[in-house]
Amino acid sequence: MRRVLLLAAALVLFALAGAALAPASLAGLALERATRGAATLAGAEGTIWHGRATLVAGGTQMPLGWSADAWPLVRGQLRVRLEPPDGAPAAPRGIILVGRDNVELADAQIALPAAMFATASRAFIRPAGDVTLTSRALAWTPPAATGEAEIVWRNAQLVIAGGGAIALGTVSATLAASGDRIGGPVANEGGDVEIGGTVTLTAPAALDVALTVRPRAGSGSPLARTLAAIATPDDGGWRIGWRGDLR
Repeated sequence: MRRVLLLAAALVLFALAGAALAPASLAGLALERATRGAATLAGAEGTIWHGRATLVAGGTQMPLGWSADAWPLVRGQLRVRLEPPDGAPAAPRGIILVGRDNVELADAQIALPAAMFATASRAFIRPAGDVTLTSRALAWTPPAATGEAEIVWRNAQLVIAGGGAIALGTVSATLAASGDRIGGPVANEGGDVEIGGTVTLTAPAALDVALTVRPRAGSGSPLARTLAAIATPDDGGWRIGWRGDLR
């Protein structure tokens, strides 16, 4: 038995040693697959465990640095520290831990182009603008999720396939985690419409969006026609509801 354990330990160490030399470009391939081509890494340097690159998504570029810990992989978890490269204070930062059924954030401030969140290349509606997620501590570990996060979507737009767009101004959501869900109110400032409602993520990966959209004075009939194509009339406004599985 002792010999078997020693052999197993040697194989693990050999695998980790080989992985330590894996090029950072492999991280770009993983990101491209995870986002279905919406984002990738250019000019990757270093290794998959400690590297830097340029994040390319939604027609924009931003510097990105990271370091990853190997040992959490033994427990089926990936722990990554996002580190702004030298001279890039606006780059994503924070600690992200991802497991099979959990996601944890610590001291995170991550800004990404909204286009990165488009669900498919042929989506009828595509988001535009910049989304920033900020969280001091958030543990999505149902049924014991805890913590808070704030999401701010600046210069927010919904671009309609075939032409036209809805300007949303600045959209914000303050989310709190509790039990098997994380959610909170959604509101906006500026734009062609006034938005109110809620967004809720329930374990394991069910997303529920319930919004009421009201055109602001002077927004014009083209906006009403666009809303009619994607929403349901509701007492002088429009109701947008969506439920789906994020897996």
